Amino acid sequence: MQAASRVGLLLIRIVRDAYQAKGVAQWKVPAELRPEARRIAEDLAPDLPPEVAVVLVAAWAQLFGLVNFEVFGQFNRVVEDRETFFRHAAAQLAHHVGLVFPQPGASSS
Repeated sequence: MQAASRVGLLLIRIVRDAYQAKGVAQWKVPAELRPEARRIAEDLAPDLPPEVAVVLVAAWAQLFGLVNFEVFGQFNRVVEDRETFFRHAAAQLAHHVGLVFPQPGASSS
């Protein structure tokens, strides 16, 4: 169980650090999902808003899907430039979670 939780705990830590540094945009959660979002946050990351926690869990599942497609050959004859594809897909997941990245040339002050 401990080994299986490493990736999830790392993702939570990354998002938590970003949230504390004001680097996470918060998306609206539909009313019907709010109770589940609160429960997820309470169980997995009580220091994150429910809106962030529920999107984080969805991105976690999608990341595992990408990795499984690669490991089990599902991208064969579909995606040739896997490195570029994976980098793009991971960036989209980070955006979906709400991670905010500094733009090149933007001042950090």
